[in-house]
Amino acid sequence: MLMLLRTCWLSHLIFGVLVLLAILLSPVRGEEGSWELAAAMENAWRDGSTNDAAFEPILRFYKAQAGKGDARELFRLGLCYRGGRGVRRDMPQAARLLIKAAARGDRKMLLTACDVACEEAALRTIPSDSVTPLVEPLKKLRDAGDPAATARYAGFLLHDRAGVRKAPTHAVSLARAAAAKGDPRGKWRLGNSLLLGRGVKIDAAAAMDLLKQAAGEGESQAMVDLGRILLNSDGSEALKAEGLAYAKQAAAADNPWGAYLLADCYYRGNGVSRDVDKAIRWYRRSAERGYARAMHLLGVRLTLEGKSASVQVKAEGFRWLLRAPEI
Repeated sequence: MLMLLRTCWLSHLIFGVLVLLAILLSPVRGEEGSWELAAAMENAWRDGSTNDAAFEPILRFYKAQAGKGDARELFRLGLCYRGGRGVRRDMPQAARLLIKAAARGDRKMLLTACDVACEEAALRTIPSDSVTPLVEPLKKLRDAGDPAATARYAGFLLHDRAGVRKAPTHAVSLARAAAAKGDPRGKWRLGNSLLLGRGVKIDAAAAMDLLKQAAGEGESQAMVDLGRILLNSDGSEALKAEGLAYAKQAAAADNPWGAYLLADCYYRGNGVSRDVDKAIRWYRRSAERGYARAMHLLGVRLTLEGKSASVQVKAEGFRWLLRAPEI
């Protein structure tokens, strides 16, 4: 076993050294050749054939190129911070880098930056006006008929975000247009509005149908909405089990509100057998993603309620209480 571990470590190290040498020789191949090597290294990292230490040369390459201000380098580096690739995960930093990259108007960069930055703004890990540079390029894409951009711009109109004046009725019309073109975010926005009566009359049946469609297409916020509705209903155990399934899907998708919802299920024994250890694990996951309520409750659970907890556990609880912003 020890020999196997040494062999794996050595192979990772050799791989990293070879990639570093290739990048150092990149002037011969040109910048596009360097990017091909970087992409190959990222693929190797994803499929597990190399580790974070071997990824370091790629990260240095991205940082060096990002210093030149080119959108592609900023975008790649932002994705590294977003996914914790070769660097400690830092979502606020990822948002800042992605916003800089997206200001150039590239569709993929713009939509990714919008999703990350708006989520971080909602969590209050970055100032809400940080997303302002995205407004005009997103509006241009919306005016060109892009359903994904249309759905995201509707979010600005619903939340009075980035200097865009709140206009719920207009937001609903945009969400409806995006949903009609099959956009999952548009379906969620429209379903959420129909559920809450924002800019439109409440229609619970239509809302549930749209939310289920959006969740089935990977929209994690729709999963959170469905989980909350079904878990808090007075319906059968089957409905609660369905709600728990949505909560698990949202949490697995790295949604901080989904992780919090799942933690609450385990803590209260709602739809599942009570399991405080699992609850703490998911409260921690949500707190690490920046959700203030999770930070506060995690701190309370670890300090005030854990009478037999170790000093280290209680110390962690106090750190979360101190870190949690006002909620």
